[in-house]
Amino acid sequence: MQLPHIHRITKYDPLHRDHLGRYTGPEDTDSDHGPVEAAYLSAVAAFAEESRAGMLSVREPEHAGHPVPPGFHDGAQVALPAALELIRGMLRGSGGWCRLEAADTFFVHVGWDQYVYVGSHARCPEAIARTRALGLFPEPLAASPYAFDPAALPPGPQRPADDIFWDRLAWLLNFGGDLTLEESPVANACRRHRLTRAGLDTVRAALAPRAQLTVLRAGEPLLTAVLPDGDGVLRARWRPEPAPDDARWAVLITIHPDEVRTGVVTRIAPFGAFVDLGGLEGLIRIPEISWQHISHPGDVLETGQEVTVKVIDVDPGRELVSLSLKQLDAEGPRGRGADATVQRMAHALGTRHDGSTG
Repeated sequence: MQLPHIHRITKYDPLHRDHLGRYTGPEDTDSDHGPVEAAYLSAVAAFAEESRAGMLSVREPEHAGHPVPPGFHDGAQVALPAALELIRGMLRGSGGWCRLEAADTFFVHVGWDQYVYVGSHARCPEAIARTRALGLFPEPLAASPYAFDPAALPPGPQRPADDIFWDRLAWLLNFGGDLTLEESPVANACRRHRLTRAGLDTVRAALAPRAQLTVLRAGEPLLTAVLPDGDGVLRARWRPEPAPDDARWAVLITIHPDEVRTGVVTRIAPFGAFVDLGGLEGLIRIPEISWQHISHPGDVLETGQEVTVKVIDVDPGRELVSLSLKQLDAEGPRGRGADATVQRMAHALGTRHDGSTG
């Protein structure tokens, strides 16, 4: 989140910098756990109060090798005094790290070496004067280097841990296999849950808000997701590194019943033909191949053949897309539709429509 009025607050006098902008003065890069630290907190409080930001949201929290406060998760709402204690911990390097934001109003980001960045919708002249009076230096900037950058995330859509996600897990567990759910309520920290069909709802109910989830099979990532809020809206901004199942899901959410799609036949089985729809296979069952009776899908189709199909059903839990060739023959088993089907069959069999060999 960027706002129009952004300042970097430091204890480093700008006059004590070399031609490259590096600080050369006497201040060290650690918190003094005393009056200078208190000055930072007073300055941040002044900017927050002039911005009218009484409550702040924790965003993208990270574990920093020390115990983090209870309830420290993405989206947690904290009053200004509690936010200042989080900032104190970040200045000391003795707690988790996070962005603190009030939407469209105010933010505070704590960087390395006692650099603090505040942004506001207001100019905050009183807070600027207060910061200077505290012996700190407020420097105007165009942007905070710690602003959330969506471009830094892995490409692709963000998968929500919604009912479809849990239906998918239930379906996978029905077929056995060793599945583990890795829950990351904050970055750089996780806990693991052994998944069973009977215990799936219990695990789901105990997860931290907005946690990042990775499902492992035999220790390898299978699918990932992020927990939405209680109203079903996905507001967490982070995105796990996509796993193999996520790529298929990204295609699946673009497919809808009654659509017409073009794909390539990838496999032929006695019960039907599989068609690659751009990263996800759909299935044309043998009754949906032709209005004419055929004994085997290979009588009409061959691997590598491009086909135009109609989507007749989508089952997200099983990642199954049911397709039809014959439903594109609008006149059914009579007329031009039947003739077109026969022509396709004849072409696949290497014969002419009149029945003679090519």
